[in-house]
Amino acid sequence: MMKKERDLAKAQVISTSGDKGFELKLLEKIHKEEVAALKKRLQWYAENQELLDKDAARLQSANAETQRLTEQVRW
Repeated sequence: MMKKERDLAKAQVISTSGDKGFELKLLEKIHKEEVAALKKRLQWYAENQELLDKDAARLQSANAETQRLTEQVRW
């Protein structure tokens, strides 16, 4: 987070100094870093959801087996 704040501060200084080309490159770099971080976070959520889905399926199967065995014991 500190790097992002530093880069934004640089962009503000450059903005007032008039070097628009460098400012644009810096902003593009910041944007790319933010997009990369968001893609990484999205990938984590996708992988996590996959694990949750597998666990839910296993739990449902285990519950069905428990129910079946409970019924079997009752007879």
